[in-house]
Amino acid sequence: MNSKTKREAYFRYCLERLGLPRNLGRYIECGRTYRSMGNFVVSRYVDGRDMSARLRVKISSRYVDVLPVAEVENTIAHEACHLADFMFRGTSDHGPHWVELMRYLGQDPKP
Repeated sequence: MNSKTKREAYFRYCLERLGLPRNLGRYIECGRTYRSMGNFVVSRYVDGRDMSARLRVKISSRYVDVLPVAEVENTIAHEACHLADFMFRGTSDHGPHWVELMRYLGQDPKP
């Protein structure tokens, strides 16, 4: 299993631990995220497709190979928690609900 496959598997594991379907959302590694290591995106412009096609977690490929695995996993969990928070509340921020989800995954809830 290559490194990207392991990171995607960890993303799917986080979703499952949070009580969401493993196939919800898309995990994408791209080189275009410059200011942050990752982000959660809800596309409002996908017509005729299910919700999972609209939810994307993007992780910057510029960082994943140079940072420690624990930091990369924390970022993946961070973005998975935004996805879960959005599914539960219809919005997401770094508030108490998101913090609780991060702690549930055993991760540091720093924004």
